[in-house]
Amino acid sequence: MKHIKCPDYEKALTEHSAKGMQDKIIEFVMYLRNERKVSPAKIRVHIAAIKHFFEINDFLGINWKKFSMFMGEFYSVVDDRPYTRGEIAKVLSSAHSIRDGAMIFILSSAGLRIGGLLNLQLKHLIPIPTYDIYQLIVYKKAR
Repeated sequence: MKHIKCPDYEKALTEHSAKGMQDKIIEFVMYLRNERKVSPAKIRVHIAAIKHFFEINDFLGINWKKFSMFMGEFYSVVDDRPYTRGEIAKVLSSAHSIRDGAMIFILSSAGLRIGGLLNLQLKHLIPIPTYDIYQLIVYKKAR
């Protein structure tokens, strides 16, 4: 709405033809890509929201497949990397209990998402006596 300088939603639906709105959306995609340097994945999220708005308001005639040509090739904006020992030590220094420290160690050493800890139970620890270690089952039924 800000990009097309439209004060309200009703005007966006009534003052523009499907072709005119499609051109405005392409202009918005190009703005996000070239000026704001937004990743193609995030542009897809913006387009999904815009598409939902027009579909829910029965605004027909926009060729939604066309926008994929303007989004650009997928790339990662952030370089994923493991935490350094120093970063882990810094986080551990703020842990308030042994439990917090254990959670930090598990998350950082196994590369878990925070949601992986929610349902952990003792039965998910499987001993491997040969090496005196435990296997941790986290996402047992997840794809």
